[in-house]
Amino acid sequence: MALAFIVTEWCSRQVLLFGTYETKVSILALCKILEHGIQTNNPRLVSINVKGEWVINANEGIQTTSKTSANSGQWREIPVFVEIYKLMIHELSNCLDHATTHKEEDDYEDEEWEKEGDKEGDAQDNNMQSFAPALHYAGFDPYGDDDGDHPDAIADPISHMEVQSCLLQFLVGLSRQPIYSKFSERHTHQELQVLQSAGVLA
Repeated sequence: MALAFIVTEWCSRQVLLFGTYETKVSILALCKILEHGIQTNNPRLVSINVKGEWVINANEGIQTTSKTSANSGQWREIPVFVEIYKLMIHELSNCLDHATTHKEEDDYEDEEWEKEGDKEGDAQDNNMQSFAPALHYAGFDPYGDDDGDHPDAIADPISHMEVQSCLLQFLVGLSRQPIYSKFSERHTHQELQVLQSAGVLA
């Protein structure tokens, strides 16, 4: 079935996407698919299962490395809706990590500037005047993005959306629906931590 193949391949490659715009388009489109699937109970989507977590077989005993890699476990299939949900949590985790990293970098830079200012005073200002501002150099774009300068990306409203806010809004809404138990029973410990840190779950 073509739909099953496309959705399965899409989910398997989501975490491999590189680029802000591509990631936004893909994860928000997956949100729409999940929303549509839940609202319509679309049988074609409901019937799709994909590879989920790798399950270790605890009854195999001590094995050699070759046997371990071949026989120690198997992929557990999960509904594609659950996989999309997990991908959303993964992307939300990336957003939270990105925000934390930027805050730490900003705090560090502020501290360094304060230290330099205390040490050098006006001498630093005099030295800086001998350098041309970065804006004077050809090709320098202070607001540049890895893919945000592409005309199609600039014209697309999605490029101006904040993924973290969209994911939070969707996940909070989903958590209040009766069907949410089908998703929450599949949480890993790490996923639960992400949802709690983001305020989706108490």
